[in-house]
Amino acid sequence: MSKLLWVICSNSIQSPTNNPQGGSTNQVALINPQAILRPEFIPSLFSFAISLAIMGVDVTETHQFDMKITDPNDQTAIEILDQQTPTDNGDKFTPLDVSEQYVIINMMMMNVPLRMNGLFKVTVQIDREEIGHQEILVRAMENPYGK
Repeated sequence: MSKLLWVICSNSIQSPTNNPQGGSTNQVALINPQAILRPEFIPSLFSFAISLAIMGVDVTETHQFDMKITDPNDQTAIEILDQQTPTDNGDKFTPLDVSEQYVIINMMMMNVPLRMNGLFKVTVQIDREEIGHQEILVRAMENPYGK
C-alpha cells in the first residue's frame, strides 16, 4: 500500500535541464526550502515549489496522481488532478520489493490563492485512493496575526 512520506515546500526547483553549471546530471535541487510559506501579504496569489515522496509504488507502472491543497476552512486553494507518476524501468529499484519502491514528485505551484493565514492541508491520492496528508503553515509577512 502506498503512503505519503513527506511534503517539502521551497521557493523553486532546479531540474537537471536547467542546471546553470552546465553538464549533464540527474540531480534535482530544492531552492531555499521553507518550513512556513511567507507571502508578502494575505490575501494574495503566491508561487512556490512543492516536493512529495511517496513510498510503496510500483515504479515500473504509471499510476494516477492527484493532489489538493485546502485552507483552514477546508476550501480548495488548488487541485492537481489526473497526473501520471514517473516510471523507472532501470536498475535503480530492481532488487527492491514494491513496498520499498518510491517516487518523488516535484511541481511548481504558480499563483495559488492564499486567502488567509493558518494551517493548509496537502492531501495526496494515488489511483484515487488517499494515501496521506500533511499540513503547511501559511503566515503573511505583513500583519501576520491581523493586527
